[in-house]
Amino acid sequence: MGNSKNRLAVGIGAAALGGLIAIGPQYMFKICEQTMHGGAHGATNCFWVGQAEIGVGALIAALGIAYLFFSNPLIRAGLSVGILFGAILSLAVADILLKFCEDASMSCHLATLPALNIVGTLAVILGVSNTAYLFGKPRHTGSEAPSNA
Repeated sequence: MGNSKNRLAVGIGAAALGGLIAIGPQYMFKICEQTMHGGAHGATNCFWVGQAEIGVGALIAALGIAYLFFSNPLIRAGLSVGILFGAILSLAVADILLKFCEDASMSCHLATLPALNIVGTLAVILGVSNTAYLFGKPRHTGSEAPSNA
């Protein structure tokens, strides 16, 4: 894949996946409407997962947008690693760190969690594959003279 095609595909792909992670639980694959259990107990885990995913998704989207503006493969590889770690964090927030409520019949378990897992996994695949692609490319460091052979 050419340099500009790689930048466009990965940059736009990461921005789109980050956007889905950020706004998906709020608008597309909504978390449950219930934010209070009994009034005094505060917001449910579902609410806090949705809030955390806004930040994580925005980070992934910002890294994707930044990816569009750099041509240096090492900088783009670093941004890809950031996308990868952000995607892992997105999966961890929903599945390990905060988790959703325990009611398996709620929309957060039926729609939001599977959707976040799919989008997060796609972002992990994007980050891993692009990082491997960029670190596997031959580079000239500037201290070596290119061979004319």
